[in-house]
Amino acid sequence: MINFEIISIEELKNLIYLSYENDTDLVEKFHSINIDNEEHTLEECVDTTYDRIVEAMEDVEADIFKVLYNGEDIGYMVIFGSVLYSFAIFPSHRKKEILTLWWEEVKELFGGEFGTLVYNNNIRCLIFLLKNEMKIVAEENNIL
Repeated sequence: MINFEIISIEELKNLIYLSYENDTDLVEKFHSINIDNEEHTLEECVDTTYDRIVEAMEDVEADIFKVLYNGEDIGYMVIFGSVLYSFAIFPSHRKKEILTLWWEEVKELFGGEFGTLVYNNNIRCLIFLLKNEMKIVAEENNIL
């Protein structure tokens, strides 16, 4: 069973870290920081994600959730209104069954249309979203 629990911004950074840890493809290829084609560390990816969320929260109210599977933390989500702004599931839980359950709960949480922002170098995420009936509606500044 997938559940979402509201958390504070202070709890978020560790969940981002755990979501990126042991995911060398994300750190080396798919994270937005890699658009500059330079090498970056896990910590730089975590800090960049966290800092972007904090910066965006200066202008828009956010709901920050930890994602739980059978009571165990497995990821995070940050939502601004009808936008799934940032999200990740721990690598150890990126299994079809869990991701399917998670996505169904995400759709139910929004209760209708919603959008998300994904950098165009994050092919793995784009494939997941397109397979789950999301559509690319715009491209601007490397964001789809």
